[in-house]
Amino acid sequence: MSRRLLLNCVRAIVAAALLAVMLHFVPLDNVLDTLSAVRLPWLIPSAVIVFIWRTFAAQRLAVFTHALGMQAGAARLLAVSLVSSFFAAVTPGFALNGVVRWYLLSESGRYKTAALTALFSDRLFDLVMMMGLGLLGLALTGTATPPWLHVTALLLFGVLLAGWLLALSRHAGAVMTAVATRLPRRADGAVRRLVEGLARFRELGAARRLKVGTLSLLANVTNALGMYCVFQALNLPLNPFDALWLRCAVFAVGVLPITILGIGAREAMLVSLLVPAGIAAPDAFALGVLLLARDLLAAAYGGILLAFWREPLPRRLSAPESTQ
Repeated sequence: MSRRLLLNCVRAIVAAALLAVMLHFVPLDNVLDTLSAVRLPWLIPSAVIVFIWRTFAAQRLAVFTHALGMQAGAARLLAVSLVSSFFAAVTPGFALNGVVRWYLLSESGRYKTAALTALFSDRLFDLVMMMGLGLLGLALTGTATPPWLHVTALLLFGVLLAGWLLALSRHAGAVMTAVATRLPRRADGAVRRLVEGLARFRELGAARRLKVGTLSLLANVTNALGMYCVFQALNLPLNPFDALWLRCAVFAVGVLPITILGIGAREAMLVSLLVPAGIAAPDAFALGVLLLARDLLAAAYGGILLAFWREPLPRRLSAPESTQ
């Protein structure tokens, strides 16, 4: 059994165990009753918004790719995003879909450094904006939230903001080169290419940075609006500010490589955060199910695009590495 297959089996077991524990305390019949009472008119705009916020995100990434000399337009970047989501759904643990996205964006290794820098810069801008809006949501919501959540969000935002400022500073190259000397040779090469690209990233003018910030704001607010539509579909007493901070928590759980697609962990997190705020456990569990459905919808969009995809695709995890 390969190491990757073994890890995926472990993740599947963890997801099943978490679901079993959750369903021991949250009756499945109650969850199904909640889902059967979903207000479908609210799910339609939520499904459409999945496509809209990814369009804003693709336009933001296009600012970086154009600045780095790549010719990829927003339409192709949107297609890359959706196709990589499909791979993440059908091949759990496939490097959290980042390797697939890098491989497709780099055009099979033609733009290795530029693609790595664009993705890194885009993700950093996006995370800083997402966490900043999450803090704003925590500050303005009237929903009861535990103090530790505020402290954790503030610390994460501080770390991300420091990383963003470092990436823009003249010291980024020296710091990352020092880090690279302590990494395995394969990772060292990727970090050094990233250092090269960051030198060009820092040359972005004020107009481009303003455009990136605006598109990040639009993408994150639109995504939060989609989550708020899910709140309304379930008739939950939550407001739009709750969507701003809850999506940060959902994202954090989703990137943890402990389960497949965050199944089990997402539902446990939502129940633990929302039940103290007065939300019934079956409703919080059903929210996790619908948020998973949104992720699978994006993967379905990607699957449709994949049927018409004519560019080379990574056959295994090591495919992008072989181009180095």
